[in-house]
Amino acid sequence: MLDIGWTELMVIGVITLIVVGPKDLPKVLRWAGYWMGKARSMAREFQKALDQYAKEAELDGVKKAVETPMRARSALRNAVDPTGALKKDLTDTEGEIRKGLSEVKTSATAVKSNGKAAPVQPVKAAEPAGAKTGEAAPDAANDERKVQAGGRS
Repeated sequence: MLDIGWTELMVIGVITLIVVGPKDLPKVLRWAGYWMGKARSMAREFQKALDQYAKEAELDGVKKAVETPMRARSALRNAVDPTGALKKDLTDTEGEIRKGLSEVKTSATAVKSNGKAAPVQPVKAAEPAGAKTGEAAPDAANDERKVQAGGRS
């Protein structure tokens, strides 16, 4: 509350005892308690009035509107991928990529240990959209030649 420790309370008590005197100290404490109770009751009434005003002004709806972004994330997730198929496909793809990378790493370590390079397999270029079957795009042919030549231009 006011962050007053026991030592500060003792100093205040001794000063009050000296200023007021031991004879009138109980009356002063009773008077201070009475006014503290009044102040607390007024604060309670003020808080209740503000709460009532907030309910009348429908600020509870505003409070709920502020809290809904936390729920919006799950709602958005359900709207984008309600069945979970997209997440499953992405997880499967990630697994395949990781498996392919581990195979490449394994073959690279095998090449290091043998000291021989593995034979390069020709890579088929993907056909661009709209290309006729059997025709390779000029860029794809150049890429294939680069791969066969060991990546040299």
